[in-house]
Parts: sequence; structure tokens; C-alpha cells
Amino acid sequence: MGDQNAKKTKITKRNTAYYLFTASGLKAESKKCIDCMVCTKQCPMSLNVNAMVKENKMENSECILCATCIDGCKKSVIKFTFNKGI
Repeated sequence: MGDQNAKKTKITKRNTAYYLFTASGLKAESKKCIDCMVCTKQCPMSLNVNAMVKENKMENSECILCATCIDGCKKSVIKFTFNKGI
């Protein structure tokens, strides 16, 4: 029922980049990880990001995709994944 009443957003030049380049999740290259734990220490959601990296399971419903773990990683282990767009 909520979908029937949802307002459709008009795609314009101004908001196209948002729709085409919205991050959809995280991915990690676990082999590059040196276990410094910076990602876990800096996570504002208190997630064990290091364990997520080691297990190659970067999906977590509590992750807010803030990129703190990406910015803190000295080895560039964690990266955003992106939608293909509309």
C-alpha cells in the first residue's frame, strides 16, 4: 500500500549523479588486511569490521555506509561497491 502512494522523483541533471553513483555496500580484499584493527576501533556503529573483512562478509544491517572504515584503512582494504544506476 505504501508503494502506491510513494512520490516518484523526477530525474534531472541536478540529481542524476546521486542516482547513478549511490554506494550500495562495502567490499574488502581480506588478503591485504594487516589486522591493525583501525577499522573496528573507528566504526561509529561499534561493528567488528575487522572480523567482517577476514570473513569476506561485509554486509551488516547496522552498517550506515559512513566510510569511516574506508578512510581509516592504511592498506585500502575496504572499498565501496556501487549500483549500476537506473
